[in-house]
Amino acid sequence: MDSWFDNNFNRTFVFLILLNVAINFIRYTGYVLSSSFAAHSIFKKLNQSILYSNMKFFDTNSAGRIVNRLSSDIIVTDGELPWYLRIVIDKGA
Repeated sequence: MDSWFDNNFNRTFVFLILLNVAINFIRYTGYVLSSSFAAHSIFKKLNQSILYSNMKFFDTNSAGRIVNRLSSDIIVTDGELPWYLRIVIDKGA
C-alpha cells in the first residue's frame, strides 16, 4: 500500500488532473465547433431556400410572416441542436 503514496504520487496525481483538463478542453472545443458549424449550415440552407423560392410564395406570404418563421426556426435550432449534440458527446465518452 505504501507504493501508492511514495514520491511519485504527487506527480502522478498532477499528471492525471492535467490529462483530464486537456481531454475535456479538446472535447468541448469540438462540441462548440461542431455546434457552430451545424447552426451555420442550417442557417445557410434556410436562406438559400428563401432566396430561390418562386415569386408566388412572396406574393401569398407577407415579409413579416416569412421573417417570423425563419427566426423561430433558427431559435429552435440554436437552442436544441447544441443540447442534443452535448448529450451525444457525453454518452459517447
